[in-house]
Amino acid sequence: WRDRRERGFLLIKRGSRRTHEQPTDRRHTVKKSILAAVLGVCMAAANCFAGTEQGSVEIGGAVQVMKPSEGDVSGYAQASLGYFVMSFLEVKGQASVSITSGEISGTVGGGLDLYLLPDAPAVPFVGASALTSVGSDSGFSDGLLVDVHVGVKQFIKENTSINITASYVTTTDDFGSGMIIGMLGLSVYL
Repeated sequence: WRDRRERGFLLIKRGSRRTHEQPTDRRHTVKKSILAAVLGVCMAAANCFAGTEQGSVEIGGAVQVMKPSEGDVSGYAQASLGYFVMSFLEVKGQASVSITSGEISGTVGGGLDLYLLPDAPAVPFVGASALTSVGSDSGFSDGLLVDVHVGVKQFIKENTSINITASYVTTTDDFGSGMIIGMLGLSVYL
């Protein structure tokens, strides 16, 4: 009885017959399906080679869409162009556009990314950029902005990666009053 209960079966006595029933909780099935899909992508990507080699050029883009509980939908898009000085060090330029409540603003600038495991199929990285705001209402004071970010680039082909990045963008005047931006992106390496 205990063994059957631990495996997820319920033993129910109906009259003089005993029957077995599967649990009806579909969340377990959905979780198993998601886990199988993630493992499949990781196993397929394990056979790919990272494109973070010295002399490579990275062309990337990332997006984010937010719908807060109160307020309008806002979007954020970023484009970047980078050059690998070494397999673990990238110098890059970036531009971003933000649309919030009908107001368009953006940033332009450059920075460095440091790749912690450049030969792995999933490459973690940290970086920082110096940016300047442009547009009608950037939400920041005029002056220099700092973008500090961490992320992972999962290579799906030898020259293509899916990127997940978390950035903290703030002003140099008040480092504690910034915003956190989570982005999903795609990069191609030449």
